[in-house]
Amino acid sequence: MRPLLVLFLIVGILLSPACSATQADAEGILGQVDSVSGIATVKLKDGRTVTANLKDVTIETGQQHVNGPILDAGAPVTVHVGADQKVTRIRALVLKAEGVIKSVDKGPNRIVTISTKKQGGTLNLKVTDATKIEAKGANDDKSLTALQVGQKVEATYNIERKEALTLVVKD
Repeated sequence: MRPLLVLFLIVGILLSPACSATQADAEGILGQVDSVSGIATVKLKDGRTVTANLKDVTIETGQQHVNGPILDAGAPVTVHVGADQKVTRIRALVLKAEGVIKSVDKGPNRIVTISTKKQGGTLNLKVTDATKIEAKGANDDKSLTALQVGQKVEATYNIERKEALTLVVKD
C-alpha cells in the first residue's frame, strides 16, 4: 500500500508543473473589438490568436486613479489564457490619466508628477525620448521644457514601466 501511495505522490508532483503550464499569461496586441457582441481578438507574441468575450473576462488596470484602460484595437495587453484556452483576464498595459502637473524634473531623471482627478492620486511618470509632448505656446514646444507646474495635462502611459507615451497639455 505504501509504495503505491509514494508512486501516486511522485506522479502528482511530476504532473503538476505540466498542468500549470497550460495556464499562462501572455502579451499581445488587441485586435478588433465588436461593440455589439463584446468579442475581441488578441494576437499573442507567439503568433497565436485568442478570442475573448469582454462580458465574461476580468479587465484589470492595476490602478485606481485612472480614467480607464485603453482597450482600442492595437493596444498592448496581457491576457490570462486558461487550461481550456479561454481568456479569463485582460490586463491593459496602456492607461490614461488626467490631472495637474505638480512637479517636473528636467534633469537626468526626467520625471513628471501629476496630481490626478481620480481619488486624489499622484502619478510619477518617466519621460523618454519616445514620449510625445503636446503643449500650446512657447513656439509649440514638444520637449520637456514645455511642461510647467499647474498645467492641466492628459497622459497615456505604460503601466509596467511607468513611462509616459503622451503628455497633452489642456487649456
